[in-house]
Amino acid sequence: MAGSKKLKIAVLIDVLYPYMVGGGQKRMYEIYSRLAKKHDIHFFTMHWKGMPKKVFKLDGITVHPICEGSQLYALGRRKVMPSLKYALAIIPHLIKNNFDIIDCNEFPFLHIIPARFFKKKSRLWITWHEVWKREYWAEYAGNFIGNFGYLIQKICTGFADRIIPVSEHTKKDLVELIRVRKDKLFVVPNGVNVSEIKKTKAAKEKSDIIFIGRLIAEKNVDSLIKTVDIVRRKIPEVKCTIIGEGPELDDLLRLRDELKLQSNIKFTKFLSKYADVVSLMKSSKVFVTASIREGFGIVIIEAMACGLPVIAVDHPSSAVSEIIEDGGILSKLDERELSKHIITILKDRKKRKKLSVNAKRISEKYDWKLLSESLDKLV
Repeated sequence: MAGSKKLKIAVLIDVLYPYMVGGGQKRMYEIYSRLAKKHDIHFFTMHWKGMPKKVFKLDGITVHPICEGSQLYALGRRKVMPSLKYALAIIPHLIKNNFDIIDCNEFPFLHIIPARFFKKKSRLWITWHEVWKREYWAEYAGNFIGNFGYLIQKICTGFADRIIPVSEHTKKDLVELIRVRKDKLFVVPNGVNVSEIKKTKAAKEKSDIIFIGRLIAEKNVDSLIKTVDIVRRKIPEVKCTIIGEGPELDDLLRLRDELKLQSNIKFTKFLSKYADVVSLMKSSKVFVTASIREGFGIVIIEAMACGLPVIAVDHPSSAVSEIIEDGGILSKLDERELSKHIITILKDRKKRKKLSVNAKRISEKYDWKLLSESLDKLV
């Protein structure tokens, strides 16, 4: 660890792993549960189903549920009011407590504003997952709200003493699009629990293709379904498991049924036990994602640690190309091209084995233990 002094650190994140499953919240839990062995770590979050309503301990972290959680999404996008509710609820806790460091999960931005103005002598960090261009803000939220969101995003970078991008891709966007100074940035990528994955056994339920993630438009799960339809023409018994929840679910189920893929594609909700997710990955042959927006993509590293070759879309808004290296294949967002890569991996055992070995090797450098030690160099 960087030093012997025990610091008091606040982490501001409105959703908490394992009560809500997602890359950002899992990252914060994994890193800070390790740093809690040395420092006094406090998470301030909304209260979600299954969570104690009063302050409680979670693997060494002191968790403060500061307001009731509510539906975060409407019509496929984040609602403003829950974010505002959380931002206001954090103020009395910042006034009451003195922290050495406040680390804000970047999205949904509004909570960073009170952190800036009520932080006392604390150093303010922001863990930054991805940068949204002005055009995407307009597409996501409309011109008026989108322009406001883009402005808030830019303003928040100026509030931070230190920004922690989760990838070189995000760092590059912060420098080139938002004009953040390079000396303010310190990359700490997302990771995996390599030892836990190694000891988890494969599930009895087998699949050829697996996808895990939020069922939102940017993930392009509809393209994956159409890709499976093409693969089926060469491999009629191909099996695909899609694990996830989100606003696109009903439309995706409808598309699967229209293409008569019920026997080929199975949908499963997010699983509460991490080991169950790993087991299903280990009983699959290839992880496929058509997502075009990935600030990093923890699930991709998890799949690689399971020995799965990864087929992913190479896109300017995604960081996957810096992760996969020679442990998978990058493709265009094109169902026919995706299907060719899938068919090759499923039919060519020698190629699949080689990619599997490479994937495991690459995943080793993303172990959470190493990454938490890297972050602690800043403490």
